[in-house]
Amino acid sequence: MRYIKVLKTFKRLDRGIKVRKHKKYKWLVFIAIGFELGFSVIAGIVLGHYVDKWLETEAPWFTIIGLIVGMVAGFSLLLRMIKRVNGRKGKESN
Repeated sequence: MRYIKVLKTFKRLDRGIKVRKHKKYKWLVFIAIGFELGFSVIAGIVLGHYVDKWLETEAPWFTIIGLIVGMVAGFSLLLRMIKRVNGRKGKESN
């Protein structure tokens, strides 16, 4: 019986710590957005460049395709992150 009470207390404390951490480090979301967008674009360019080298193409077609795919992936991650942040704001205001 005492064990269950201790577990419930830890769960409450854990929730309180998560809420405090979440409020304290809200700016990290913006850093994550920047890294995700940048990494997606760079990864697309690098992969496209390696495919161009592997196929020995004269024009950098796969690099351009990789750039476009990386940009699309980066912006989709950006939109998903913005929706997640807006969803949290809506829950906090209620």
